[in-house]
Amino acid sequence: ERGGREEEEAPLPGRGGPTATAQLGWHLACIRAQGLPEELGAEALAPDLRTVALQDGVTYIGRRHQSRHFAVWLTEPGLRFRSVAETHLQLLVSCTGVVSFTNLSSVCSIFVGDLELREGNVRELRAGQVLSFSRLGGSVLEAFLALRLAYSGSPAGASASEASSARSASPSASPSSGARPPSSA
Repeated sequence: ERGGREEEEAPLPGRGGPTATAQLGWHLACIRAQGLPEELGAEALAPDLRTVALQDGVTYIGRRHQSRHFAVWLTEPGLRFRSVAETHLQLLVSCTGVVSFTNLSSVCSIFVGDLELREGNVRELRAGQVLSFSRLGGSVLEAFLALRLAYSGSPAGASASEASSARSASPSASPSSGARPPSSA
């Protein structure tokens, strides 16, 4: 206690704490990374290193663009530099709320579920789908990094294009209709 007030304990570096804030809008959330202790998982990360925000339009993913994220997620430099390109993925959030990505690299395999997406392949994503970075470990593919596409927030706090998308998204939309912010209804 100092000056009659109790001091608030700060979260440990690299750890979440009471100051954690929710990521609004579309983002990729790290759910598994080879550099993180299995027992703690991604929750052990500081909030700003747990997710990568996706802007309306194009967002690039790779060592050049999220250097701090990849340094924490993949602590072994050999794995990080051999398996993740400087610019590995391009994600596009359209004005209608559809999220798609293009694999820009041949460095490692990228999977969405069981589907491998090779260099140059484009695919729409839905909220909850996981992008897995994988490499050959012996005769088996091993996922060393998994990022889940998520949307959080409400249309009231979203950008104009996200709010418009949320209003136009209907519960009867087919799974192939791509990722859209959830309806506020």
